Amino acid sequence: MGRLWLHIGHGKTGTSALQAGLRMGQGWCHPETGRSALGDHNRLFPVDQPAFDPEALAGLARARAEIGAAPLAVLSSESLCFAGEEKVAQIARAFEGLEIRILYYVRRQEDLVESGFRQHQRGRLRVARKVATTVEDYLATHRDSFDFLIRIAPWARVFGDAAITARLYDRATCAADICADAAAATGLAIRDTGTDTGADTGARANPSLDVPLTRALMLYREVEPDPGRQMAFRAGLEKIVAEIGPSPARFVDADLAARIRADYADSNAAFAARFLDARAAKILTRS
Repeated sequence: MGRLWLHIGHGKTGTSALQAGLRMGQGWCHPETGRSALGDHNRLFPVDQPAFDPEALAGLARARAEIGAAPLAVLSSESLCFAGEEKVAQIARAFEGLEIRILYYVRRQEDLVESGFRQHQRGRLRVARKVATTVEDYLATHRDSFDFLIRIAPWARVFGDAAITARLYDRATCAADICADAAAATGLAIRDTGTDTGADTGARANPSLDVPLTRALMLYREVEPDPGRQMAFRAGLEKIVAEIGPSPARFVDADLAARIRADYADSNAAFAARFLDARAAKILTRS
């Protein structure tokens, strides 16, 4: 029986660098169906409905046909950690006949909220949606998005805890080389593309603006409604970050970070006990 690894996120845990490594590597089936040039399969797993429609299910069937009898295959989409149980069950049926294993990266929530809020502002230019104007509003709106126990629950119910490999993305664990960590966790010879995936520093595959330049982007958006000009302005800000380096300032201050840690403490403790090794569990649950 072939094995299919499903990398389900979480976003902002070195995902873009890992997907680039999967795209460049060899020795496994990396289906072209639904795959972008960057190596993700986000188009294969649309997020706008609680269940996959017939068109999406047809895409899953094509991906399954591509995998065929391959001994190893990988699909990667950070949106999968937001799938409900109905979608997860549909995935199980679509890839019947394969041993499905789940790879899920998590990150301390105060860092994930910080990085996610910056990306929320950056991505607002491409997607028509309501945008949170403060990090507090962003956290209130997306509270369950950062609860790892909630995110993994559908996968555990459908596939069981034993099928899940959870890893902690942190400077003390794997942030310096996400590809090497994923290779050790999965046994896949994932190729390091040389992309810096350090937390909000350096040039990365999917960079976030720093705090001052994110604020500049937010202000510019208030006075300039044209999306094209907004995108051009953002590109200029990203060039500045690449040239001079990011500011150490944070949207999540010490008080908010403490409140975030307290809010997720019980859930993190339960998640860590079930899915993380002792070292990672200690880092995730540290107050």
